[in-house]
Amino acid sequence: MKQYVKRSLVALIIVSCLFALGIGTWYCVFNPRRFMLKSVADYTAFQTVSTKSEAEREMNDILNHIKSRHPKCMDGLPAEVAAQRDTEVAAFGSTVSVMELWQAASRCVALLGDSHTFVRAFEETPNVLPHGTFQMKHGVLTFGEGEHKGKKIRSIGGVDTHALFQNYKKQYFHDMDGAAELDFALDIHEDFRLRCLGAAFEGNRVEIIYEEGGGSAAAVYTYLPYEKTSDTSANEKPRFVSYTVDSQNSIAIFTLQSCVNNEEYKQTVQDFFADVREQQIQTVAIDLRANGGGDSGVASEFLRYVDVDSYIGYGRYAIRYGPYLKKVDEQSVFQNSGYGETRYRGDLYILTSPATFSAASSFTEIMVDNGLGKIIGETAGGVPTCYTEVVAFQTPKVKLYFQLSIKACKRIDESKLQEPLTPDYPVDAEDAVAQLYAICGKSLPE
Repeated sequence: MKQYVKRSLVALIIVSCLFALGIGTWYCVFNPRRFMLKSVADYTAFQTVSTKSEAEREMNDILNHIKSRHPKCMDGLPAEVAAQRDTEVAAFGSTVSVMELWQAASRCVALLGDSHTFVRAFEETPNVLPHGTFQMKHGVLTFGEGEHKGKKIRSIGGVDTHALFQNYKKQYFHDMDGAAELDFALDIHEDFRLRCLGAAFEGNRVEIIYEEGGGSAAAVYTYLPYEKTSDTSANEKPRFVSYTVDSQNSIAIFTLQSCVNNEEYKQTVQDFFADVREQQIQTVAIDLRANGGGDSGVASEFLRYVDVDSYIGYGRYAIRYGPYLKKVDEQSVFQNSGYGETRYRGDLYILTSPATFSAASSFTEIMVDNGLGKIIGETAGGVPTCYTEVVAFQTPKVKLYFQLSIKACKRIDESKLQEPLTPDYPVDAEDAVAQLYAICGKSLPE
């Protein structure tokens, strides 16, 4: 009996050890979210310097995380990324600032060709210009607001705007040029991002050369510390989901500015379709023009109210588990648990812009590739065949933030595998609603 108990105890210990070993191996080797960032630590000032060897270790930390998790790196870092890494490290001086490290690491990571994988640096209280000062479209940077509104900008801080934009694209990969232009114009509202691209400042002032009367003129802009307004109403977070119903023209527009699949979203969808049904609306548009992504589950919740029995929710994909790439070679067909006779049966349109990205692009893809709706506006900033599902980290010393993708997705309609989400009715994004009304043979209400 004692021998039996002893053997049982030994067996239990062995099983427990094997179980613990299996759990540890899963977490430390195979789990793609192992050691991911739980919360962002304090940022390190841009002027902070490291030694060359410390900077090299920070760079390697970023690239080793990518190499061990990204689907494109099953055979190691792509040759062009590794070569760029060697070039950047060789160019390091005896000391390397946080900004220099950020620039170097970004140029390496951008060569992956993944718009979800990037390195970012932040400032606690950046110096900024008012939102909307700049805008860029079709390769032309202009003033978006103020006394020089609409005038073409030739250079900022002594650097030609084309060169600034090219520097930006070397540091951040975008699926579409329209998305790159949008982000570039937004980013240079913060002085440290503009400095990172090579613009020269005098203190917190920068000279901007712009076109004026067939020649050029100069203006000096001052970047001021960012402070939240004391007006509490202005600080209130705007609703991310809303809708309008034009019963006279039988058109309803559902506006989603962020893909958040919470109770507020679900209730708003329910209320929207209740009003659509009650007022017998014939045309519904989903406005995703300002939506940068989030939770892709918003699409399936919306489609519960649409007359479709089943649809393909996403195409084939592969996800990285340590040294193993799990491939799913079947498309995922969703059976719609909708609301029977109350489902919407009218026309559906999706309004898109270069700001339509990630989960918002996925929403658009589901609608279009299942033949449920048509696109009005500009080509979406995100493409359907892409890398996605990100995990985030910070480097150990200077706390540079970086994120990377662990999943590779293919477009639902594989006959358009490498194509972007091209509009059926191409117009400037700001004219999409007017175009919607025109398609319906209606005039846009004043």
